[in-house]
Amino acid sequence: MKAVVYSGHLDRNSSKIKEVPIPTIKDNQILIKTIACALNPFDFRSLDFQEKGAILGCDASGIVVEVGEDIEDFKVGDHVSTFINSFIVKDIGAFAEYVIGHPSTTIKYDHLSEDPLPIGRNPSTNITTFEAAASITLSMATVVNCLVVNFQIPFDKELNKDKYILIWAGTTSSGGLAIQLAKLIFGLKVVTTALPRHFEYVKSLGADEVFDYQSPSLITDIQEVVKGKIEYAFDTVGTARSIQMVYDTALTSISPVSFENLDFFTEANHELLADRKDRFFCSFRGAVWGDPLNESGANIGLDDEAIERFRNFWDFELGKVIKEIKTLELVVMDGGLESVHGALEYLREDKIRAEKLVFRI
Repeated sequence: MKAVVYSGHLDRNSSKIKEVPIPTIKDNQILIKTIACALNPFDFRSLDFQEKGAILGCDASGIVVEVGEDIEDFKVGDHVSTFINSFIVKDIGAFAEYVIGHPSTTIKYDHLSEDPLPIGRNPSTNITTFEAAASITLSMATVVNCLVVNFQIPFDKELNKDKYILIWAGTTSSGGLAIQLAKLIFGLKVVTTALPRHFEYVKSLGADEVFDYQSPSLITDIQEVVKGKIEYAFDTVGTARSIQMVYDTALTSISPVSFENLDFFTEANHELLADRKDRFFCSFRGAVWGDPLNESGANIGLDDEAIERFRNFWDFELGKVIKEIKTLELVVMDGGLESVHGALEYLREDKIRAEKLVFRI
């Protein structure tokens, strides 16, 4: 099969297409014929740690063509999306004609349209196409890890109705999904940040309050509205500056705040108040992928109880709302696997705003 692999160079020639064997599944895995793939900032950020020849990509959707002997909830012919931690598992990546899926990070859909989306920009929609399905899975796992595993938000909308969650950057893939789950599942009040031209979009996802992240009075503007009721704060940008701003915004909160970020945050690198009892977490999506983590010798710190919380939600709760979930604007690239090279450069230049790059195989 054809796959996009890491060339070993960190310059603008970091990827190439190569013939590789179709992967062999284990008893607890499924084999998927790839229909569509999506790109994430993680795809180029992880190049610093990739081995030469590793298959790139984390997000894919397609049709199940083989199931392992231990698989009960998937069958041949199912329409699915999955994420693969290509950073951890060298020979398994999403940018390939066939991918391995693990049930605990694969979503099954009733039906996805096999008609391709037009090349170019496509508006935000519910998940009815393979392109849309490919665009959400890694980010969904990130958000579930944050809200369910780390924050352990109660599944009680009445209890949560007056509590705020601050979602920094509501137009990122993780930010948009976090807004939706925070409202659909937990019934929280959602405050987020975005550019003014995206205010209506994030409100359509469920945000109660939206603030211009370029405003010089951003922090005080948010504080005046939430009145010390932020209990959860999720930085979906993942920079030292963004997590500091999230922290500073929540400083007026009466209760301890649970903070989440997408980088390996350390308290020593930030200005924190010693007398607060806040909690800090980092979402690392690969921690729930499955057995290959152990085989690679990687230990990311999720204990059995945390993995069980993730899988219980993924298996039994996510399906209740998946039909209501909306995507970002989808930018469909022409050229299939050949489009990955240019897409990585687009990501490297940080040009993504409220959109997701996707392509068909």
